[in-house]
Amino acid sequence: MNASQRRDSEGPAQRSILLLPGLCTPAEVMRPLKLRLERRLRCPAQIVSLGAACGDIRDLAERTHGVLEAALAAQPSAEIDVIGHSMGGLVAAYLLKCLDRGGRVRRVVTLGTPHRGLAIGRAGFLVPGPVGRTLRQLRPGSSLLGLLSRLALPAHCELVSIAGLADAIVSPNATRLQERAGQRNLDVDADHLGLVFSKAAADSLVRVLAPAALAAEAGHAAPVRSAAPRPRPLAGARALARSTRARARSARRQASPKAQRA
Repeated sequence: MNASQRRDSEGPAQRSILLLPGLCTPAEVMRPLKLRLERRLRCPAQIVSLGAACGDIRDLAERTHGVLEAALAAQPSAEIDVIGHSMGGLVAAYLLKCLDRGGRVRRVVTLGTPHRGLAIGRAGFLVPGPVGRTLRQLRPGSSLLGLLSRLALPAHCELVSIAGLADAIVSPNATRLQERAGQRNLDVDADHLGLVFSKAAADSLVRVLAPAALAAEAGHAAPVRSAAPRPRPLAGARALARSTRARARSARRQASPKAQRA
């Protein structure tokens, strides 16, 4: 049973968010975004610590899958949205397409993620150890990137890539997904770290995850409701107003000759 079928059978599901940092990025870098999303979307968010986030991306996805299963033990009916920054987005995409397969993950949003690879990844053949392994998987045409590009999304799931137009580390072109059912690309005016820290990027995430939440914030309206239109006067009220004005004009005309004779 996929996430959509579970929602239909169990009613509205709870939502939880997992946040994945990028290559060699401390988990605390994602904390401001975590707090911002919790406040605006009113749902729990959890940062998945990937350590140095080096090594085989598939192993990092397996570790994330274990965190996801633990989160679901605490919230059995929850659906999960996963947000991955930079290389963390590839971890999230592998999690969705190869491990969870639409079981509980309903949406993955990647921020400055090199879905098409990075030229620097070729340096991985010169770098030993886990860092070299990661870099080789990030090079254009790697077997991992080819697999993720070929695999279709599970039914009722979504994969969204958000690029930073000022990103000098992962260019917007490198982030582009093949646009097909459930996959799309968005742009934000931000650099690589701005995709985590800027309000514009947070707005874009809220727009993807919960459009109604962004609409409710517009105009800083405290109650979540649409502005009521100004009531139009009733036909009887309009007739009464016209009659009152006519009587007033008539009274002024009648009073005028008396004033002149006086």
